Amino acid sequence: MNTKKAKSKNKQCFIVVVLLILSIVVVIKASVNLIQNDKETTSSSEQSSLSPSSTKELTHYNKHVTLTFDDGPSSAYTPVLLDALKAEQVTATFFLLGQNIEGNESLVKRINIENHTVANHTFSHPDLVYEDNTKIESEFAKTDALIYDLTGKKPEFVRTPYGSNNKEVLRIAGRPNILWNVDSMDWDLRDSKRIIDKIMHDVKDGSIILMHDIHKESVEAIPTLITLLHEEGYGIIDLHDLLGTDLKAKNYYNR
Repeated sequence: MNTKKAKSKNKQCFIVVVLLILSIVVVIKASVNLIQNDKETTSSSEQSSLSPSSTKELTHYNKHVTLTFDDGPSSAYTPVLLDALKAEQVTATFFLLGQNIEGNESLVKRINIENHTVANHTFSHPDLVYEDNTKIESEFAKTDALIYDLTGKKPEFVRTPYGSNNKEVLRIAGRPNILWNVDSMDWDLRDSKRIIDKIMHDVKDGSIILMHDIHKESVEAIPTLITLLHEEGYGIIDLHDLLGTDLKAKNYYNR
């Protein structure tokens, strides 16, 4: 009788041990799956947050430039430009005039949604060097507010009209003032081929290229310009990727 009880007790203990081992295996397996899922989620999140320039242009080319567009948004030409950039999987920076945002709110939202950088080009395009501090503050603040309302983000960059600035203007702006070392002269040339030729003649590794999305000829030049830049070994990347982090409230002309 005692032997039977002992065998029964041993059997019960064995079953308990087996169940315990199975439970541990299940817990371990679930933990491993959870870690793998976390890694996949993180990787997916990182991939979705990367701009097209980060995933393609940075890795395929050894030289890099960035495209910047002033004075928009333009209801006539900015949508065409955005379509061209999207087709080429290229990002750019749009320095917006506050006075042109009204009526073009959907374009500002689209620029932001499509991973381009939305930046501040003042409200009415004055030469800030000749304005008093109150006017300078207002020019930046009004455009900041309009962009924030549409994107949920205050612009990280400004571009002073005509590139004109001094220490006081930079102090009031309080963030990087993005100028350029390649001027397309598109506002003057008004011819797509000549615009492209000017850029390709002047471009260097690290260049910030100035264009305007309020001119038809500038926008029409973009597909060919992107092709030629790629053929010359230039990747077209986002301004953040070109300049990096820890930027100061000073003028930046190139990398």
